[in-house]
Amino acid sequence: MSDKINKVFERVFIGLGSNLGSRRQNLHRAVEWLETHPSINIVKITKFIETEPWGFKEQPRFLNGVAQLSTSLNPEELLLELKRAEREIGRVSSSVYWGPRLIDLDILLFDDIIHKTKNLEIPHAHLKERDFVIYQLLDLDKNLICPDDKLPLKYYLNK
Repeated sequence: MSDKINKVFERVFIGLGSNLGSRRQNLHRAVEWLETHPSINIVKITKFIETEPWGFKEQPRFLNGVAQLSTSLNPEELLLELKRAEREIGRVSSSVYWGPRLIDLDILLFDDIIHKTKNLEIPHAHLKERDFVIYQLLDLDKNLICPDDKLPLKYYLNK
């Protein structure tokens, strides 16, 4: 028996999005995938809302949601698992950056961790620019603080 104690991260927020196929079904499949993962627990999830495309505008509208998780995975491990979920649900690589996608799972916030590597940036690199994400995060926790600058997340609305 191992004496190793895994840390559990309690305040992990991920964005869920889809704009291809049956968007709602794609998001429900992602939620089911998360619910059955042995190292991930969904704490709360927002309603799914329809949003305009961000970045590349010539594509269908998105259906988006945000989930709060607890997990024993570290940020890099969670990223690998989210990418695996995307592939299993049917996402394929696209040559269009921010282009249409069957499913998109992004780490938005991960406890109070600030993390930046080639593959992952926490807080999410464009979090403060996306009001629809901020509104959904605030639906889950109206007192969220951005760990990199210690400002309330609501400060960034309509900026």
